[in-house]
Amino acid sequence: MASLTIGKKLLRLFTELWFLWSAAVLLNIITLLYLYFKVHPGKNPLTLRYNIIVGVEWFSTGTNLYFVPLIGFFITATNFILYRALKDDENFLSFLNVFVSIAVQIILLVAVIFLGAIKT
Repeated sequence: MASLTIGKKLLRLFTELWFLWSAAVLLNIITLLYLYFKVHPGKNPLTLRYNIIVGVEWFSTGTNLYFVPLIGFFITATNFILYRALKDDENFLSFLNVFVSIAVQIILLVAVIFLGAIKT
């Protein structure tokens, strides 16, 4: 009987995943702030892709880097809408949306940190 109450507590914890959604949004904000303060994207051309054989392949203005957190925000917003639609069915896909959003935000943050390490 004790395992049944623990199972219900875990189910209630996973059904109310607001702290994970807020963590995904917080990671998106951290990515945006890191871009703004560390990378300093501006109007100057910035190397977006570099190949060891050919050299620089893609140049663009630095303001295009702000699309990285914007895309992350749209992915999180889409997953949140899917989570709200699938939450009542209590299937695994509704929980998976949260973890995919956090994984995407972590990957984008790591990519921006690497870009900041290369640029400086």
